[in-house]
This record gives sequence, structure tokens and C-alpha cells, in this order.
Amino acid sequence: MKNFKLITTLQILIFFSSCNFLLEETPVDTLQENELSSEHIQSLVRGVYHTLADCTPAGLILNDCLGEIIENNSNNGSLVNANIAHNNFSSDNSFVENYYYHFYSVIHQANYVLNYLSTKSDLSNISNRQMIGSLHYLRAYCYLKLVTQFGNVPISTQITEEVIPRSPASDVWQLIKDDLDIAITQCRSWDQAPPEFPTAARYYYYASSEAASALLARVYLYNKEYNKAKSIARRFLEDSRFQLIPAANMAASAVGVGPKELIMCISNNTGAYYYRNIFNTYAMTPSGSYQFKPSQSFIDSMDPTDARYTLCIGQSNDGYTTVNKFNYNSVSTCPFTISRFTEMYLIFAECAPDESGLEKLNYLRSERNLPPLDKKILNDPSKYIDAILDERKFEFYGENHYFYDLVRLGKALDKLVYTKNKYQFLLPIPQSQVNLGLKQNPGYF
Repeated sequence: MKNFKLITTLQILIFFSSCNFLLEETPVDTLQENELSSEHIQSLVRGVYHTLADCTPAGLILNDCLGEIIENNSNNGSLVNANIAHNNFSSDNSFVENYYYHFYSVIHQANYVLNYLSTKSDLSNISNRQMIGSLHYLRAYCYLKLVTQFGNVPISTQITEEVIPRSPASDVWQLIKDDLDIAITQCRSWDQAPPEFPTAARYYYYASSEAASALLARVYLYNKEYNKAKSIARRFLEDSRFQLIPAANMAASAVGVGPKELIMCISNNTGAYYYRNIFNTYAMTPSGSYQFKPSQSFIDSMDPTDARYTLCIGQSNDGYTTVNKFNYNSVSTCPFTISRFTEMYLIFAECAPDESGLEKLNYLRSERNLPPLDKKILNDPSKYIDAILDERKFEFYGENHYFYDLVRLGKALDKLVYTKNKYQFLLPIPQSQVNLGLKQNPGYF
């Protein structure tokens, strides 16, 4: 798949879905398209979720490493991890290549199933429409990761054998918005069972209309369409189905798994190294490889009275400082959060640099045992943005936001040590793609 010849065979897709951790029935790999039942289609859709879940754990914390709030453990870390933590990449870097191909693998699978559902299934069937909506959501999420990390990227919405040139980032952003608009219209409700897994106990593992709305609010925020982002955030804040986790309950809900907090997550338990295990030491339960740890600058920046302090920063029983946020049970698996309700407070606050926005920011701070900010901060827009950034840094620690937050708000060069030039705001295009004719990002060779 290094030459981006897209997945076009049913057999390959069935194989991907066969190792899906949510799939209970025995899959078959000899079916032809005209033999597919609704159960087989549901299996293929779950296979797309599976591929997204099978991300390298380092990819799930990339923005925290580049943002220098999580660093590699130099005593037990690879050169690849050091490159990630120091924003030191070349076009032939193996992590960058795998990261790039991971998202396109999801996109290619989603395109295949979308093509089948759109041309060969009964579109009056609500389950089929909901699955189409969820695939548009997953594709939008992948393109969001690609455009924020690589800038201009190839747009693939159809099955093709052709090498696809890079499209302007503005076109990618528009595709993301279009896909999310479809997902909002066609996905099932957040509190309804998904058609691809009707017996699911936790519905927030599957795309919903609300998950698409939450992601669209983030997209509008990133594109400085503040009124649109604020409008979506307000609707969430007025929706009684969602609730901020209070400080007293945070120890049991370290990654926002409260029933009214989590909007969308991916269960990262399919790879050789589980998400949480890269933070744990050998002596912890479950044991881990301790590849990454909190940076000292992050530890120094955090108020010990903050209710999130012991969630973010832990001490292992063998004396090492660890990322503690994902160590709330003894099971190796741990979900990776895409969207949760708390983000709506911070989106609203950033989009409303006035007393209404400060009110939302201070409410969140009060729920984290922090004092309110004086309204005089509104007189200095830069200080207000710094306050937003701090809350995002602490609230979403380990959830892959911080570096891009610094970049989009113009703070990266001022606040970071290893990011010294603007070209480092983007990752290099993998050399294998450059060899096919794609133009490399400036600053890389």
C-alpha cells in the first residue's frame, strides 16, 4: 500500500474486520459482493473502526510530545521516540511514514464500504444510512489528523488505482466539513445503539450525530469560524444529557469515561503495545515499557492543588514519575478519547473573549479546584489566550491536542524549545510518496 493503490478487494476488507475486537461471529473471506448480507456489511464497518484503533500508541500522543509536555524516556526510549519528542524528523522517518499510511488505510477502507453502501444497498434502510454517516465521520476524523499534521494532502473519496496529487489544505478542510455535515444528518443518536453493533454496552465507541457535531465545533474553531463553533458548543452546554465530571469524581473517570462526559472514543487495544503501556513501568500493573513520561516543564507548570494534578502525574511503586491519567484500572486496554463534553466549555470560552466566555472558563476552573480569573484578563487578549491554552494543556493532557493548539494560536515558537522554525509546524511527507511525485513540505529534504 506504499504506492497508495487503494484497497479494492472484498477479501482484504473481510480480513481487516476479522480481527476486530468487537466482532464475535466467525468472518468469511470467500464471499462475493452479491452474497453480502447486512451482518457482513456491519462487520466491514466495524473493520474500519478496528483499523483506526490499531494506531501506534506514539501517534496518539504526538501533539503532546511535540508540545513538550510528554517526553521520551531516554533510558528506555528508541531513537524514533527521541525524534518525536524533539520534533526532529526527516522524510524517511519510519514513524512519520507509518502515521501517514495509518490514516490513509482507514480512509481507503471507508471509501470502499461507502461505495458499496451507496451503490448496492437499500438507502431507505435507516441502518444503512446510519452506517454511511459513521463512515463519513471516520473519514473526516482521519483527514483532520492529516491536514493538521501534514498540511496539503491527497484527497481520496473514490476507489482508484491512480496516484493522487496533494490538494490545498482549504479543500481538505472543506471535505472534512462536508463529511461531518453528512454524519450529523445520518448518524444515529449518541444514546442509541449503533447498527454496526446493536448490542454495544457503550455507545460512545461508535460515531453519532453528536460526535460529528462535537468534531465540527473543533473544526470551526481551528478555522477561526468562531460564531459557528460557539453555536455548537452552546447547544452542548444546554443539553442535559451531558455533564462535566466534578473534581470529586475525577479519580474514577481519568479519561472522561463518565456516562455523561464522553462523546466519542476509540478503544485502542489492538496493537502490540497498548496505549497506556507506553507510560507504565515494568513494576506497575499492567506492566509497560515506560517509553514516555511527563516532561519536567509540564510538572513545573501545574498547580499541585489542581484536581487534575494526580491524574496527569503519578509515581510508580518503583520510584518513577509517570503519566498517570490512563492508569485508572488494572486492565491493559484503554480508550483513546476523540471528543468529550469538557471541550465545549473551552471552545465556547475561546470563541467568546468576553464575560460570557470567561464565565465558562471560570466554571471549569472551579470544577478543577482552581480560583477564578479576574475579568481584567479580558483587557489583554494574549493573556486570555494563554489562560485558554493552559486549561487545554491540563484538561486534555495525553489526548493529543497541545502542539496544534500552540501552532494555530501563534504561540509555538515562543513556548517551545525544540520547535525553532515554522517549517516544523508540519511533518514531512513520507519519502515513498515524494518518490511517486508528491511535493515535499518546505524545510525537509
